[in-house]
Amino acid sequence: MLDWFSPNQIVFSRPQVIWLLQNFELLLDGIWPSDHRKESGYTGSKGKHGHTAYYEKTKQVFAELVSRLYRAGPDSFPLLIAYSTELDQQYYIRDFLARCLRIDVTELDRRLKYALGYCCGWRRKQISYGRYCIQRRSYEKERARRLVSLAHR
Repeated sequence: MLDWFSPNQIVFSRPQVIWLLQNFELLLDGIWPSDHRKESGYTGSKGKHGHTAYYEKTKQVFAELVSRLYRAGPDSFPLLIAYSTELDQQYYIRDFLARCLRIDVTELDRRLKYALGYCCGWRRKQISYGRYCIQRRSYEKERARRLVSLAHR
């Protein structure tokens, strides 16, 4: 898995959305995260210069991410907080968020999973976030039912 993506590589796959959330503050400032394999960060494409500013693609990707987060409703804030923290602090942040929202950690994890899934994909979901959650829950129940029936054979 890549640990850096150029703006032209972004198709909002799950690893890319997580990476964008982890670099949310930089994107907010219009700065594309630097490639740690190289000395400097992304400064635009090499070669022929177009008619756009070097930060325009960064702003476009950021605007699309924010739009997807906005459509995910109230679960987008815990998603942003959970993934924008350092990896060693994520356990404590998840526990803290669950307490603040007055839900258990498994419910928070389910909400984070649904919100992340809703934000992923090469295009925006056509259904509302609430409807998406209902469909995911019914799919998971059906899948669990099938696994139980296969185990009893």
